[in-house]
Amino acid sequence: MSLELAIVTYHGDSAAESAFGTLRERAPRAPWTHEAALVQHHHNDRIALHGTVAGRYVSVDEEDHLSQPGAARGAIAGGVIGLLLLGGPAGLAPGLVIGGIVGAEAAHPDEVEAEPGALVDDLRTAVPKGCSAIVLLAAPDHVDEMLALLAERSGEVVRRPLSDREMARFEAALAETPSASTGPRDEGEAPPSLGDPTAT
Repeated sequence: MSLELAIVTYHGDSAAESAFGTLRERAPRAPWTHEAALVQHHHNDRIALHGTVAGRYVSVDEEDHLSQPGAARGAIAGGVIGLLLLGGPAGLAPGLVIGGIVGAEAAHPDEVEAEPGALVDDLRTAVPKGCSAIVLLAAPDHVDEMLALLAERSGEVVRRPLSDREMARFEAALAETPSASTGPRDEGEAPPSLGDPTAT
């Protein structure tokens, strides 16, 4: 089945998230609500991306490039050094904090969580700085349904079919990311959120 890519761009960091929330209220059970992702392109050129792309859950925030394993090792080492140098428990807390920061920033590159770099680079080009966007990669009828709910002058829309080669590139970029939810649970499910990397 051929898929189409739709990118609806808004001016402002949180505008796409707000617009997506409104769209989802209008069609809470529509399939496209579980096929979309939200992207922010910050003025400093960093990208944040959260949601579903090609059936995979993606959570990338270039503003937060810290290694959790490095932070843990650094905190332990810092705590021990604080105990030794500052004499007892009084040195433990500052040692943990300083060690955690240093360990996170000095970690090896392979300790930073893997990110779908090719996809992020594509979105950096497609979404202007200072803007946010709804990204939907879905069947043409699902794209039709979402775009039909957009109010007039609500975002700038770019829509086009994906070639087999482009789809293969997306799938390769997302190979290490987890599968996304296929629909809402009985108790409900939150929309993707740029501020909450655990949302699906």
